[in-house]
Amino acid sequence: MRLNERSYGGLTGLYHSDVATKYGDEQVQIWHLSFDVPPPSVERGSEWNFSGDRRYAGVTAQNSESLKVQPRACFPYGSERIAPAVQAT
Repeated sequence: MRLNERSYGGLTGLYHSDVATKYGDEQVQIWHLSFDVPPPSVERGSEWNFSGDRRYAGVTAQNSESLKVQPRACFPYGSERIAPAVQAT
């Protein structure tokens, strides 16, 4: 599950206009343009909260991600899985 799309946390499943109405245009721009500011976390009980999904057992990442944390998932997978497969060909 390391190569799942970035988690937008509590913004997942919402239309841009709904997010802007709830949080304001300025905050939306901060999330959109920032490197290290994650969106709000997914609320417990939300249909987008996958913490109880067995496929994510052992995953310790928070449930919303800034772009800054993406390499923590991508680089290990690349070095453990992709690079050896490429080198073996």
